[in-house]
Amino acid sequence: MQLTPMMEQYGRLKAKAGDALLFFRMGDFYELFQDDALVASKALNIVLTARNKQDDSPIPMCGVPIHSAENYIDRLVQQGFKVAIAEQLEDPQQAEGLVKRDLVRIITPGTVLSGGSLTPKEHNFLASIAVDCTGAGFAYLDVTTGTFAVTTWEGQDWQGALSREWSRVQPRELLIPGSGDSIPEALQRI
Repeated sequence: MQLTPMMEQYGRLKAKAGDALLFFRMGDFYELFQDDALVASKALNIVLTARNKQDDSPIPMCGVPIHSAENYIDRLVQQGFKVAIAEQLEDPQQAEGLVKRDLVRIITPGTVLSGGSLTPKEHNFLASIAVDCTGAGFAYLDVTTGTFAVTTWEGQDWQGALSREWSRVQPRELLIPGSGDSIPEALQRI
């Protein structure tokens, strides 16, 4: 199937967005295509439609209005999804050919700045854990308040100390260096 220049642009931006659902700005809407559209339409209970409906392989799509996008993004983040925003970088009426677009933001549970995903008077921590043969390090950040702290432990009781600190901080999101397959058993219990 021959892709249009706009769908080629979408494909390049989706590759940059990785496993985040890509909100692709088209005029007054953010559109989602292909697998992202299938996932988002189900998660948000919105209508799934298609581009090129007459083709042998129509492209699934769904969309949300720009003015209410924050609500939809909040709902997706609350369900554990990451959302990438691809904005138009030029006025479509002034553009020659395809409107330039690029990723301007990726929203995850630990990077939410406003909206319904935040609970008043509670921190929204993004945390990271690093473990080696001598101990562990734990860092956490709340991007809404600027709160940042790092703790390290050496010796054999780092697992208990980390577990207590994890329970106290209760991060919304965790970053672990390396692949998910390399998570030590002690971290999996936490």
